[in-house]
Amino acid sequence: MDITGYIVFMFILIAFCLVFIIRRYAQKTTPFYVYPFMSLGFFLPFATVALIPLDVEETVSRNDDESAPSYFYTVWSVVFWTQMSLTWLVLPTVQEFANTGEFTMVGRIKAALRRHAKFYGLMVTVGLLFVLYLVIFQDLHGDALTGFVIACANAWGLFLFLMFFAFGLVDV
Repeated sequence: MDITGYIVFMFILIAFCLVFIIRRYAQKTTPFYVYPFMSLGFFLPFATVALIPLDVEETVSRNDDESAPSYFYTVWSVVFWTQMSLTWLVLPTVQEFANTGEFTMVGRIKAALRRHAKFYGLMVTVGLLFVLYLVIFQDLHGDALTGFVIACANAWGLFLFLMFFAFGLVDV
């Protein structure tokens, strides 16, 4: 099967999986405007898994003397930044929009954005103060600071995994 056929097949398979998952697990009272965001939120991780074999095959078949960047770099960049923006900006705002008690559309949007601005402002302030403390009092600079930030990001991911995994075990 060629690359185009594989991509079409995988996207059709992912679309059927999305339809099944959303029809099976979405509540009947879910507002209509949530479905596109929910579909995109499910589609991108599934597409990431589907693109890995293509990236590996392209990397293995590449000659050592080829220095041209792979087109997968662009694909991975688009997928990564789309997922990051969905995770940290769009989906939480849509969630707050759906949960807010305002009556008008503009009021709901303002309330959701205001709540996220407070949350992210607090988190950025605390994070910067902590990093500033480490730089001043613990003499943490350059590569050590970069490594520390990466370790914190990994610890946060593991913490979320453990919390969601434990919730899933207890809830089921």
